[in-house]
Amino acid sequence: MSLFFRCFLGAELLKSNNEGNESLLKSLWHHSDAILCCTLKATPVFTFANQAGLDMLETTLVALQDIALEKIFDDHGRKILCSEFPQIIQQGFACLQSGLCLSSMGRPISYERVVAWKVLNEEENAHCISFMFVNWSFV
Repeated sequence: MSLFFRCFLGAELLKSNNEGNESLLKSLWHHSDAILCCTLKATPVFTFANQAGLDMLETTLVALQDIALEKIFDDHGRKILCSEFPQIIQQGFACLQSGLCLSSMGRPISYERVVAWKVLNEEENAHCISFMFVNWSFV
């Protein structure tokens, strides 16, 4: 995930250090922005979230897979995501401007922007889409 963020966006997702994969996982887990991954199915569902992502969605890792991507965005957010989705698939990333979304409990959440990027598998096929909700907060 971090590799493709760097590849498509030209920036580092996580602070680099020489402590290995375990340290990278801890950095991802404790990242202050909500980072979420979802499937590329007809109805995308979440498969991973860091601690900030779980807090934002007010859910657990176990319940995360029951949340569809389209359910957290309002109508405006869904329209923007649908219009940007081809760019994410073709160019590998997109940035969505500030907006609102909803937690799994229906609480409104504001965010400064969402950075979305494609994550590839070993065969370089699209595996999932990752989203980073920057500077999110409950409204």
